[in-house]
Amino acid sequence: MKSQNVRVASPTRPSEHIHPAGNTSGAAGETPSLATVVAQAVPGTSLPLRARLLQLLMIPIGPLAMTVLAGGAFAKYAQFARRLPIPLSADDAARVTSVQVAEIARYLEQADPSMLEQVAVALSREPTAMATLGASVAASLAAIAVKLASAGLSRGVKPPPRPISNLG
Repeated sequence: MKSQNVRVASPTRPSEHIHPAGNTSGAAGETPSLATVVAQAVPGTSLPLRARLLQLLMIPIGPLAMTVLAGGAFAKYAQFARRLPIPLSADDAARVTSVQVAEIARYLEQADPSMLEQVAVALSREPTAMATLGASVAASLAAIAVKLASAGLSRGVKPPPRPISNLG
């Protein structure tokens, strides 16, 4: 039986946000799945950013899935399913747990992986979020953004410049 590492979401301590979406590290040197990285990253962001990212994650979710996912935690948004804007406030975002984010991420990994890609790219472009997420999550997001850019899957995302080596 695989043990799962779950910590309770705390709005004052973003480093305490982790998800139980299975294996977070995979084999040595292997990049975690996009759903895993998003599920780890979103709960650790500031409340306004978390609300925007959750809105992005909720865009492709239909009304039935919205009422069932995460034990019905998103049922009140079913009337806004697949329409913009989804009125998710910072207060609402604060109540979303890391487990609920993980469930949405796993659902979207199957239903609409492009939305997870958009969230990963959005996170990788937020310097404050990247600084507070922790080295492993930030490195995973950067690696995913580079993969997406090199595969041409994310519009307008360029790989980060390579460090200049010592020429002398």
